[in-house]
Amino acid sequence: MRRLRIAIVSQYWPPEIGAPQARMLETARAFARRGHRVTVLTAFPNHPTGVVPPRWRGRLTGDERERNLRVLRSWLLAAPNRGALRRTLAHATAAATAFVRGLAGAGGADVVLATSPPLFTGLVGWMLARLHRRPFVLDVRDLWPDAFVDLGLAREGRVVDAFRRLERFLYRRADHVVPVTEAFADRIVATGVARERTTVVRNGVDLSRFPREVDPAAAAQARRAYGVEGRFVVLYLGAHGVAQGLARLLPAAKAAGPRTTFLFVGEGAEKDAMVAEAARLGLGERVRFLPGVPRDEVVRVYAAADVCLVALRATPLMETFLPSKAFEAFGAGRPVVACVAGEAKALLEAGPGAVVVPPEDVDALGRAVAALAADPARVAAMGRAARERAEREFDRDALARRYLAVLDAAVGAARRRRR
Repeated sequence: MRRLRIAIVSQYWPPEIGAPQARMLETARAFARRGHRVTVLTAFPNHPTGVVPPRWRGRLTGDERERNLRVLRSWLLAAPNRGALRRTLAHATAAATAFVRGLAGAGGADVVLATSPPLFTGLVGWMLARLHRRPFVLDVRDLWPDAFVDLGLAREGRVVDAFRRLERFLYRRADHVVPVTEAFADRIVATGVARERTTVVRNGVDLSRFPREVDPAAAAQARRAYGVEGRFVVLYLGAHGVAQGLARLLPAAKAAGPRTTFLFVGEGAEKDAMVAEAARLGLGERVRFLPGVPRDEVVRVYAAADVCLVALRATPLMETFLPSKAFEAFGAGRPVVACVAGEAKALLEAGPGAVVVPPEDVDALGRAVAALAADPARVAAMGRAARERAEREFDRDALARRYLAVLDAAVGAARRRRR
């Protein structure tokens, strides 16, 4: 495979914590390890709190480098992950400044890869690709604006119609579209995109970040640090957003047994409501909330868990999603209890390491957790099987090789057209 110069346009990037950040950072690093040169156009970190860390405050741009990977940051009107208008302004300003930086920063690229949502990021990728006469690949992690409508965050109307037109414009103008699920691919094809112009590259996990087996002493130390020593710990690590419906699941903590603690680590639009609901229910030590942690502390958080919770709301569109935190839990050697349906249910039940219950089914979740808490040997066996499955199916390095084949083919086709 030829050595490529790859420009990536992404709204999100570490030190922010989340699925988009992990997907793009780990993929970019995998590209760089193979000798490809990667330039990332992104905003100053601020998601989901809307607070830019002191290191980047008062600046218009930033430039970070590691081997074969350069990150060009730019200013945005930072906003917390709540309130449609402010979030839209944050996305729009980030896109505008990324475009300006990309006029020069993406000029030497062989291919431009933009990851969506937000759709503004895809638009910037397409514009830069057109200006520099390079192929454009669109990475689709979420279906905007359908997800907003599905979750009740937006209503059908002119604004949603405008975003749908932009979404379909990007699908049709991309040289290739890379969705994260087969169901996403089906929906993209239904808009008029040829099937051969789509390739599914699922989310995965960077296995090099996690030990193959968790040291019991490290696990005990982590439990003490997070205040869950002597408890059976059900960990939820990630965004506390509308799509997960976590507040509706809190009553399961009572049914899961008196020595079980649901440990929620992270931030998001629904966290305040969750804290208030847990207090109203009188859950006490059965539920514990911690703020989001830096990326280098994630391994320690997983070490404190017995099992990990994955959840999505019970809506039609959510059945097309695959929560990436399931793959990370598998990589950490932790079994998953998943409240999901559709493609996620099918994938998790196709191999070991997970117990699946219906979305938003509090009683089923409580019973599943109680059964696991009563059977530590089963939990340990599931954890080992989860790690082995991650090595077989969800290794980010192997997924990056699949992605590189897509990029290489797009570059090759573009060069043939120019001859």
